Amino acid sequence: MPEIASQAGFSLIEMVMAITIIGILSAITVGFLRMPLQTYQDITRRTALTETADFALRRITRDVQGALPNSVRVSGPGGGACIYDGVTPCYLEFIPIVTGGRYRKQSGGGAAVCPVAPGLTDALDFDANDTCFATLGSIPNPGAVNARQFLVVANFGPGIANADAYAAIEPGNNRALNVAITAGSQGTNEDQITFAAHNFSLTSPNSSFQIVDTPVTYACNPVTRTLTLMAGYGFSSAQGTPPAGATTTALLANNVTRCLFVFNTSAVTQRNNFVLMTLELTESDAGGGNSESIQLLMQARVSN
Repeated sequence: MPEIASQAGFSLIEMVMAITIIGILSAITVGFLRMPLQTYQDITRRTALTETADFALRRITRDVQGALPNSVRVSGPGGGACIYDGVTPCYLEFIPIVTGGRYRKQSGGGAAVCPVAPGLTDALDFDANDTCFATLGSIPNPGAVNARQFLVVANFGPGIANADAYAAIEPGNNRALNVAITAGSQGTNEDQITFAAHNFSLTSPNSSFQIVDTPVTYACNPVTRTLTLMAGYGFSSAQGTPPAGATTTALLANNVTRCLFVFNTSAVTQRNNFVLMTLELTESDAGGGNSESIQLLMQARVSN
């Protein structure tokens, strides 16, 4: 009789053992991969937080360095230093400069570029209402100026009469509206600045003037966990917290868990002050079991 070939196969015990071994190897593999994957996710999240905070602080630094001298002010817990308390928002406000230059203190001796009323010349007059003056040298970026902006002379800040650009426009103070520039009005390096009739009472030590836009506020709110830019509102002698009537808002950062704005007002007569800024961002993973937190500090010098 022919031999019957034997048949080989898996027994139930062998199958169970194979499944068990595969399970053990899978668990070991997942254990090896879990930490590198978690580390990668943490690094990615931390990098994104750092980039967001760095962009926000650099944006504020750039804006503060281009602010009208003596226009920076801070509101929040601690007054001039907005100290984080986890509840109260911090507000950093300033008046942005569009352009500026130096005004004539006396007539240039040539043909007048301004409408000349009796007793007035191309110089900026501080003894009566004036509407026009000629500049010493050309004004940079004249195309950015529009009639909704303001002319400011001698801004020394709050507490000094007729020298606070946040104060209401009235005779003697340092802000006039409806400003305009006629570039190269004499065919040389002199421009013509016109504005609504106004009597400035304080001269600038270096005969400088600035053309400014409406104020800007950076609001840091640890309750809503946001850092927001607010603009398009009017001037107010008291800092708004938040400013009323803002027509423009822009979100700079989410996940804000701490912020600090400090403006050194200990010596307002110093040529240079500084703004110290701290921003902390914290983000949790999808499961909420792991979080990453970064904190950046930056200092901006403010020229007065």
